[in-house]
Amino acid sequence: MSHCEEYLKGLFHDCKSNIERMQERIPESDYQNLQHFISHSPWDWQGVMGEVCRQMAASFALLRQDVPCGLILDESGWEKSGKKSVGVARQYIGNVGKVSNGQVGVFTALCKADKVGLVGGRLYLPKEWTNDPQRCNEAKIPGHEQHYRTKPELAIELIKDLVGNVSYDWVEGMHNTAILPHYGLFAATKQTICPGCGRRTGCLSE
Repeated sequence: MSHCEEYLKGLFHDCKSNIERMQERIPESDYQNLQHFISHSPWDWQGVMGEVCRQMAASFALLRQDVPCGLILDESGWEKSGKKSVGVARQYIGNVGKVSNGQVGVFTALCKADKVGLVGGRLYLPKEWTNDPQRCNEAKIPGHEQHYRTKPELAIELIKDLVGNVSYDWVEGMHNTAILPHYGLFAATKQTICPGCGRRTGCLSE
């Protein structure tokens, strides 16, 4: 747990977020320990994200009950040099508004009034990765994750993960990402939305 706390402090620090800079600026941190934590130590990322989701839902339940809670589906990308990081490729990175070398993920977040909290995420693997089993194996991508999935398909997986853990009143997806293009996405999760405003339940325009 201590290595996890050190790494998170490093991510939020104003220094460049790599292990070398973290080790220099985070007290009592150790380069080899941090490198092992990130690269080799086994941990259940789904369990961690599930706990984050439950805690976020509990926090939102304490907010004003007369304010509807929404679910936001969106993609986000970040530039990344090199070819070894999982999913890195030349692709459109919305954060910089151009095609660049980087990684892209699909994310879900709860929002209520001015509060927003992440509840899920999936890293997008371009076809140049999924068509290259050797590259995937070298990057230690689990076999069951090595098949190609579109961003809407990743969004479906994220929504399914939320069933039974969170509740929400409306759904929104950014139009330029095609994350929420039509009813099909929600039909696949056995949920319904109103075409007029995107609400999942309790819509006045239904």
